[in-house]
Amino acid sequence: MKKRFLCIYLFLAVTAFGQTPHLQGSIYLDIPQGLITCNFKITNTSAKGAYSISINRGFNLKYYKLDDKILSQAPKVNFNTIDYDLYLPNDSLPLKSVENVSVAYSGAFPVFHGLDSTDSDDMGVIAIKNGIMRATGQSVFVPELVDRETGKHISSYTYDIIVTCSKTETVYLNGCNPQKGKKLHFVNNSPLDFMLYAGDYKFQHQGNVYILNSTLDEKYVAVLAKTTKQISEFYATVMGIPYDASITFPQIFSVGPKNQYEHWGFTVTPTIVIDLNSLTSKSLFKI
Repeated sequence: MKKRFLCIYLFLAVTAFGQTPHLQGSIYLDIPQGLITCNFKITNTSAKGAYSISINRGFNLKYYKLDDKILSQAPKVNFNTIDYDLYLPNDSLPLKSVENVSVAYSGAFPVFHGLDSTDSDDMGVIAIKNGIMRATGQSVFVPELVDRETGKHISSYTYDIIVTCSKTETVYLNGCNPQKGKKLHFVNNSPLDFMLYAGDYKFQHQGNVYILNSTLDEKYVAVLAKTTKQISEFYATVMGIPYDASITFPQIFSVGPKNQYEHWGFTVTPTIVIDLNSLTSKSLFKI
């Protein structure tokens, strides 16, 4: 990985965010079986916007509710999502606001092992391989607001989420430090896009850097932590925006064909997903 690549992503990490909606609820994960169940309430939405709600089309919808009322839906199927316009019972006009709307859904996703693969992989895939689950905002794992007038998608949230696992797992949600256990509580007050990296893996921690699911030697972890700190401090000084939050580097994996993404890497600010295990040969780690 080139140092410039790291600089670009850390520049994004110190950029200020605007006010965004809030998600409160729960996620249940049975990673060995590929089973996911989600329950969320959406609050702090704009009073000026009339929204549809989008979720990954691999999920089966249980309900949308407003208070205790089950809402009717008009679904529109897209490439990898379903957008729902919501209606009060016996009302012909969509809701003017989705404030305090609750949604419940579940799904089963393919589980890959060893050299198992599918025809493609990208950030929109809910990927499960060798005991690790990966999902991003592009997978629309959590509900996403879509402005019915402009078509603009709102994918950044603050959140208060309880994650329950079928067995002890390590769970990372973008904006919080990784935790290990069966029932874990994550709270993030900075609006960020969604990222989940969960499963049976170990993590390393130095300074404000977390390394997930990597075989990277501790001496290289120290170099990465030092370099990351220098870059984030430089941009914080230049932009006048203090930045002392953690930056997390999960080890990338693909459920696609071998070598499809040999040099693949992506970011969900401030998370940088790359092939950490190959970094010892890069110029970043000349020590």
